[in-house]
Amino acid sequence: MDMHRFARGLLLTASLFLGVTALQAAPKPFVLAANGRAEAVVVAYGGDTNGIGYAAAELAAYLGRISGAQFMVASKPVPGYRTLLVGAPYKASRQEELSVRVVNENEMQFTGDGPRGTLYAVYEFLEYLGVLFSANDYEYIPSLRSLAVPGDYARVDAPFMTYRDGWGAITFDTPYSLKLRMQGGSSKPWLLKWFGGATADIAQTLTGKWLSPRKYFKDHPEWYAIIPGGKNERGGLWPCVSNNQMYEQLFREIEAELKARPEIREISLGMTDTPYFCDCPECRKLAEKYPDPDGAETVDVQMIEVCNRVGRHFAKSHPGIRFNFLNYGGRFPGNENITIEPNVGGCAAELWRNHALSADNNERSSFALQRLAKYSHKTPGMGPYIWEYYCNFASYLIPFPNLYTYGQTARYYKDLNVSGCGAQMQLCIDGDMASLHFWLYAKLLWNPDADEKELVRTYIGKTYGAAAPFIQEYVDLLEYARLRQRFTWYGAYVDSTEHYLTTEDCFRINDLFQKAQHAVGGDPDRRLLVKRAKLAAVTMTMFRRYDMLDPAILRNRRLPSREQLITEFHEIRNDTSNTRFGPRDHCENGSADANGFRRTFANPDVPTIWTNRLASIAIPPARMDGGKKMTMQKDPDGTEYRQLKVKLAGEPEGIWMNPSYAEIGYTVKTNTNPALNETGEWYVFADVRLGATVEDDKAAAYFGHYQPWIVNGVVLRGLMETADMPVPGHKDDRDWQTLCLGKRRLVEKSRIWVMPGILHPTDFADVRSFTFIAPRILENPRAATPKDAPARVIEAKAFDKGEGVQVLRDIIDRFDYARITNVTDSIEYTIRKEDAGEWHVLLNIRSGASVVLDSHAATASIQTQSICTECGERQVPVRRPVSGSLGDEAWQVVSLGVQKLEPGMKIRLEPGTNNVPHFTDLRRINLVSPDYFRKSLTW
Repeated sequence: MDMHRFARGLLLTASLFLGVTALQAAPKPFVLAANGRAEAVVVAYGGDTNGIGYAAAELAAYLGRISGAQFMVASKPVPGYRTLLVGAPYKASRQEELSVRVVNENEMQFTGDGPRGTLYAVYEFLEYLGVLFSANDYEYIPSLRSLAVPGDYARVDAPFMTYRDGWGAITFDTPYSLKLRMQGGSSKPWLLKWFGGATADIAQTLTGKWLSPRKYFKDHPEWYAIIPGGKNERGGLWPCVSNNQMYEQLFREIEAELKARPEIREISLGMTDTPYFCDCPECRKLAEKYPDPDGAETVDVQMIEVCNRVGRHFAKSHPGIRFNFLNYGGRFPGNENITIEPNVGGCAAELWRNHALSADNNERSSFALQRLAKYSHKTPGMGPYIWEYYCNFASYLIPFPNLYTYGQTARYYKDLNVSGCGAQMQLCIDGDMASLHFWLYAKLLWNPDADEKELVRTYIGKTYGAAAPFIQEYVDLLEYARLRQRFTWYGAYVDSTEHYLTTEDCFRINDLFQKAQHAVGGDPDRRLLVKRAKLAAVTMTMFRRYDMLDPAILRNRRLPSREQLITEFHEIRNDTSNTRFGPRDHCENGSADANGFRRTFANPDVPTIWTNRLASIAIPPARMDGGKKMTMQKDPDGTEYRQLKVKLAGEPEGIWMNPSYAEIGYTVKTNTNPALNETGEWYVFADVRLGATVEDDKAAAYFGHYQPWIVNGVVLRGLMETADMPVPGHKDDRDWQTLCLGKRRLVEKSRIWVMPGILHPTDFADVRSFTFIAPRILENPRAATPKDAPARVIEAKAFDKGEGVQVLRDIIDRFDYARITNVTDSIEYTIRKEDAGEWHVLLNIRSGASVVLDSHAATASIQTQSICTECGERQVPVRRPVSGSLGDEAWQVVSLGVQKLEPGMKIRLEPGTNNVPHFTDLRRINLVSPDYFRKSLTW
């Protein structure tokens, strides 16, 4: 016998047997509906009682809408029908856990952690069937006349964050908030009573609720803080945390609250929007008692002192109550002797950050939220809370590129064991992709590991139907714009879009919404959704229209008139704002609305054209001004420079972003001679020198730009921050370096500035020049240059053809760039004969960093042809680290300083090796005459 044939036959027989057995063992599908007829009834366990009855009714209603069948809600199983049992007894292992499972061929259960977990089970199953809760006035419901699930279907899930809330027009709608599995909602408070759920008290109550100064300040001023400044004045926005009588009153008020509301489990002692803590000698001693390891002192320790005192007082009489403080963007103490009472928790509110970057890209978070998380108790429910911001308060309506960033933010919070988030969001239903923001936020708080881009694609595809490709392209264009150039500041109080949307972007956005409207012309429900989304484009166009007028002529395009834009703005708002919040709730003290636009009618309807009258502008120290701490200094070689020297402890004023105290800057001016005007679009540079005291200070200083919002010659808002570079510092590098803030639009009274960092002590921050260079000098290889001031633009196709180097095409801004993805590869350019000479060398670089805030994501260098006798490598006269950050993969200009280049030398870019980046890109190399930086040049 052929044993191999026998073995093969035996294996085949065994495989067939196992396959047949598996087929026989597979349970039959559980059928809910067939051909539009219900095959099951919904049964509310224990009867139609409050939350369980509501969940049962929701299940029956939606199954009917999906299948076209009529599903009964019965008090008990009905013969001849399968049973969909809602609210069966269930022992949850996690808070708000849901469970959906087929129990047997006749019963399927929907249950969970109480009525809320049960309702979530119903919504989870409906989403499994394809339902998408797009907005509070629109839902995607698939049409499936037959409904069945696998006979072994089972799903158990629970949220990572137990507190999930949002403060905005959409989530105030209680039924919709429940569908998003959020805890907020105020439109139907009886539903919240039915479903209970986790709540967090992170309100600003001290002294907003407790110790009201209106009641007590007149008779007891000693209960309140002495305001810093040396005048010995007291203010009512914060208590004196060393005053025992103040605590006695605070204890009485909290005791009364706990007796009146025995159901509450948390009490907030959060600070108000106060700009100060108590500066009395006893309160100052707290900061002196708990300095950071580097000697820095933080008055925020007063928050912990108050909460700890309250926690200790009520620990025995009211066990199980959590007392919360609110760290409102301040520096949390880092002293190892700091402790938090077991019944005390904290909340972080990091408002001053770049809101189009993930929260872990905020370098100051390491001294705020990360420290709070470190000191928080690891017991369930005692992790830190987040007072979140997921909107632009200046305008909820303008296109704002913060959508995708929340995925990385949510994962950051998960890593820190955050217990929950409450976000301030758009207070209107027609804000920029408002419903998508709410929906995505809810999904990511439930599961931070979800793929945010896949979630967005799913939402857009189901919600917008035939218009989906154009809406998807719109949100992806905003994501592209977000990463167009690094150090663009996306503040929460900035009305303008010109610092991140190009004129070409504006045309493209308008075209996309026109196509989207046409695609859903025969679908009235989706037509309303697209119209609502288009409000972002209309609002943007109102204020960018003057930029678009001249390019429109070149494109043979006709823009709507100013009055037509206002008419369309009001039409969309009136047609789509079916919410109890009035149309005015589209901003917080902003001007990006029809009234603000009408103010621009004061001047004629003419194009705004940005022309650089000069090739470069050099600002020496003598022309700079600044805060009280700025001084003029001189190096031994006679070089003048401006200097800041500040300490992290003991300064009479705050040093954080305080221009009147600690700033070196320059204000852009116009001139009666138009040829000398400084306004225009410029690449902005600063020559700085930093006295960092640690190996890797993520922000030893800040280099940035303030500008007023001027539209058609009318000032609509004062100075706003539109660019901000955290400048890394290294204690072994105290040489001068040239920084580039990127290409920025400078208007009259724009302010270029350098301010000190606050993460670690810095011995000094010096500035010897600011420089503005016209974009065509750096961008156009064929541009004319001033006499005796040459400039060369070397593009990607001219780079060396190295192994592993790809040349790719940017399809939106239409340029080539070189990319490497292997750590052993590099991008190089060999200096040619025509390149020889003395040049200021600039590289346009993008790093796909694999970690956040990587100060050494890449290295840029110049190699000579001389060989080192010790190591055998080429000599390197200059080497600069290039910073990068995961989630901030944007283009930046890096300077290698003034170098004498000779044929055969190499300009080299290589990836970092500590945390290998996903990619390293080089767009172009600029060789610029040093004269551009030494003096102002005319054309």
